Amino acid sequence: MRNKEKRNMHGHTDRKDFSADDDTYVNIEELENGAKLFRSVGTKKATNKKNRVILAALILLTILFLILAAMSGLLLRYYLTAREAISQLKNQENNCTPCPDGWKRVGSSCYYVSEEEITWEEARDECYKNNSVLVIIKDKTELDTLNKLIKNDTRYWIGLTRYPEASIIWKWLDGTQLTFNNWGEGEPNNLNGENCGEIRFGPWNDTPCTETLFYVCKR
Repeated sequence: MRNKEKRNMHGHTDRKDFSADDDTYVNIEELENGAKLFRSVGTKKATNKKNRVILAALILLTILFLILAAMSGLLLRYYLTAREAISQLKNQENNCTPCPDGWKRVGSSCYYVSEEEITWEEARDECYKNNSVLVIIKDKTELDTLNKLIKNDTRYWIGLTRYPEASIIWKWLDGTQLTFNNWGEGEPNNLNGENCGEIRFGPWNDTPCTETLFYVCKR
């Protein structure tokens, strides 16, 4: 216990006792204030950390948005470029070099149906002279096209021949073997060295290459 002296108006000294409880009270109050300050600082730090996380998330979302926007722009440009290229190809197909006089256009091809009769080899050479080939029929679509161009009661050479002669192998002028065919009933029968192909009223037939027939060129 501490004693403090204080003189009164009569010159006497007054003693006032202070217990240790006074100091304890002061220390607890300071501790409470310190705790409050600590909690305040901790809360502020937590708030700042939360704000930084939110800011980082916003920045990341912004970057992702910009990336998606850039990719969308590139895809749109690619789509427009591809569409333009396709359009140009279609225009080129529709506006390609016109067929020569006397030729008929079907799709992107030109066909020439002769008005004179010559041998198979002569017909082949005439087509070559005109930058074309004695017609090759690889599928039914080509056959249907050809049947619309020729006369039903007329025979025409086509670019089909036995190779080698008198064999059972038939090849087109481009060297490919026969796959699709439209042979007439019982044909080809190879009577009298029939080594060249003709279209005869629709179906095909083998006939001697030295006969003279009309012909069809394609370019």
